[in-house]
Amino acid sequence: MSELNAGTIVSGRYRIISMVGSGGMANVFKAHDSVHHRDVALKVLKPEFSSDAEFVRRFHSEAQAVLNLSHDNIVRSYDVGHWEDYYYIVLEYVSGKTLKQYILEEAPFDRKRIINMGCQLCDALGHAHDRNVIHRDVKPQNVIINDHGKPKVADFGIARFTDASTVTYTGDKILGSVHYLSPEQARGDLVDAKSDIYSLGIVLYEMATGNVPFDAESTVSVAIKHLQEDMVPPIVHNPSIGAALNGVILRATSKDKAARYSNMRELKRDLLRAVREPDTDFAGREVKLRSKSAPSKKAAPSTPEGGNQKSTPLRHTMMLVIVMLITVGILLSFLLIGSALLNKNGGEGQVRYVPSITGKALSEAADSARAMGFILSVRQRVVRDDIPADTVIAQEPKAGNQGRKGDTIYVDVSAGPATVEAPILDGLTVDEATSAADDWGLSIAGVTYEQDDTVEPGKVIRQSPEAGTEMYVGDEIHIVVSGVQEDMTIMPSLVGDAVDNATRRLREAGFTQVYVHTEQSDELPGRVIRQLPEGNALQSSDTRIELWISPPLDNSRYSSDVAYNIEVPANDTVVAALLNIDGVYWVIYENILPAGQQTVPLTVRGETEGPYEVIITMNGAEIRRESVTLAERR
Repeated sequence: MSELNAGTIVSGRYRIISMVGSGGMANVFKAHDSVHHRDVALKVLKPEFSSDAEFVRRFHSEAQAVLNLSHDNIVRSYDVGHWEDYYYIVLEYVSGKTLKQYILEEAPFDRKRIINMGCQLCDALGHAHDRNVIHRDVKPQNVIINDHGKPKVADFGIARFTDASTVTYTGDKILGSVHYLSPEQARGDLVDAKSDIYSLGIVLYEMATGNVPFDAESTVSVAIKHLQEDMVPPIVHNPSIGAALNGVILRATSKDKAARYSNMRELKRDLLRAVREPDTDFAGREVKLRSKSAPSKKAAPSTPEGGNQKSTPLRHTMMLVIVMLITVGILLSFLLIGSALLNKNGGEGQVRYVPSITGKALSEAADSARAMGFILSVRQRVVRDDIPADTVIAQEPKAGNQGRKGDTIYVDVSAGPATVEAPILDGLTVDEATSAADDWGLSIAGVTYEQDDTVEPGKVIRQSPEAGTEMYVGDEIHIVVSGVQEDMTIMPSLVGDAVDNATRRLREAGFTQVYVHTEQSDELPGRVIRQLPEGNALQSSDTRIELWISPPLDNSRYSSDVAYNIEVPANDTVVAALLNIDGVYWVIYENILPAGQQTVPLTVRGETEGPYEVIITMNGAEIRRESVTLAERR
């Protein structure tokens, strides 16, 4: 087995530069991909585990989990392979520090920084959960903050699909980091997305306080604390986070899974609400409501040991008569008291029925309540993207219940969509401004340039809307940049777009090097499932843009089967065939071939007879161009 050192070339394309880290299962190297001309992280299973079927299975499980994910806040996976006796995964190389390093250096964080980081981690883990992948080892050591301040979740080493076994124990060993372990993981129970919610809650706690809530000399002692002890509320250690964020963290880390957030979207919703209502413990109140246990049924009285367990019929009859007499007496008393009150109040206290006001505008609901003699009181306002502001979304008592004149109806009212304050972008580069806007769920919609001798070229002069303006999540900001416009543009975010629309947007943006790959996927056919470079970053017009799409339905009228003989100079040479259609390069063949005379078989399809231009490349360099005319399919 060859040793992996600087200069070693893995699978003929990944040249190792240096080791950047080592974990329990694998070593991580920085390497250069000679095919795509980019630096990557090469995660290689340690040699001592290569012969262990269980470790190899878990390693492949990580690869399978990450290959299904495509999100700006998740470290991307490019490839998985086996070279000599090494198993490896090729990942996006992220330059930066871990969240754990920032916590050690700078915690406790301020409230907005915690919420900003938490929302992005919710987005990342929510994306994984939507694809049935549970991380199961969420901790700040597994979050890398890149040079632009964007967090990226890494290391799905013990991730599982939700339809697979998700037991947390392997023998007597707990998988995952014990300080961030959910109670159900500590018990060895089956886990689900709520286990990641608990672990993320612990990460939020650590950002807020600088410490984990439970610590001890042994891992077993820490696990027991997760199961049995209540954590000290983070607001005790850091009062500046406010009651809202304190309540959100406590709800996320509830030992009772039913009391936690149902999903990452709910957690993110309340984090954003904590920006607007920092001193309202709305999440804490909901925890108390959800945690109330159902009333227990009274146990049947036990018979003393050795006693007579059968009652006589006479005794039963006497008890029944007594109960009936007591019941009749109570009913008569209530009737007499009610009659007296009605006579005293002259009918003012007569029974009224609570009107249905859910779904009505607040002013209309107040009028309906007033008309029936009730008083309306707003109990809480709830952030809802799908319901207009000032609309009643819940009421107590419910419609149809009985009440009396002057009673109060408590209502929950929509606060409308989540809002954030526009960040300060002045003095930032376009890349930095784009990243800062994205962190708050906003985007840069337009960039214009203006000469200004007082501001360094390439830096933002002003923005619209101005910093501090309340905006809805998803809104756009326009920026004005100092200097003369260069041949640079913002790379659009294309994941989910139909391929025709994606390539059109790229051409309109001025990009000239667009390559499209097909990749088997469960996503909708013909849609972009991932892209390089990522969206919302500033790129030059000649940047190589690569899109991966799930195979579209084949409705083309014309096709042709062709084959080309080529001489491959060396082993492990990457040979590709590109079809140039309207300036977009479709990758119709890509393979790693050994040295010698080789045949490249192709099937070329199109909407017209052509002719079409086919380009053959080796390791990214063009070696041959051919013209192909197609025949009508029969």
